[in-house]
Amino acid sequence: MHVNKLYAIVPSKAKANAIKATCDGPISTMCPASFLRTHKDTTLYIDEDSASLL
Repeated sequence: MHVNKLYAIVPSKAKANAIKATCDGPISTMCPASFLRTHKDTTLYIDEDSASLL
């Protein structure tokens, strides 16, 4: 990506599995959001519900 900063806003219990895979799983095409971990300045805004599996 050719941006200096990335922001992702992910509220909702429905996204808890996706947040778990994004943060803790392998970086792969099976979880496209895992690519966010390769960027040098990513901020992930999550709420208590979406973070419930972390």
